[in-house]
Amino acid sequence: MLEAAYWFALLSQEAPARREAKRVIQRWCLEGGRPLSALFSLSEGELRERLALSEGQARRLLAAGARAPQAEATLQTLAAQGVGLVTRDDLRYPEALPQRLPEEWLPYYFFFKGELALLTEPGMALLGGETSPP
Repeated sequence: MLEAAYWFALLSQEAPARREAKRVIQRWCLEGGRPLSALFSLSEGELRERLALSEGQARRLLAAGARAPQAEATLQTLAAQGVGLVTRDDLRYPEALPQRLPEEWLPYYFFFKGELALLTEPGMALLGGETSPP
């Protein structure tokens, strides 16, 4: 399964909350250097212990991981239309974004169509919203 599908599944739903999801991704992926997909092979107890989560947080996290197959289907449909997804730990993620935005404002994923390298050019903008496409 695509790694990006786990990011999309975790960050595109109301539960867990985006702030909570970003905190988990920050600790597990960005600081820990592990793929997000590996997180979902852990039990609820292991999640609670390793990431200092409450029982409810661990359950919401596992429920989000269970949505990854549907997220992958959505990403494949979008890819067929020429739309890609870049996650915060993707090598294609524009280096200038973390240099210019505080962590809490960084997009942990975004969709793009066209030449991704253009985001590093002067005068380019990244526009987005709080919700994902259906």
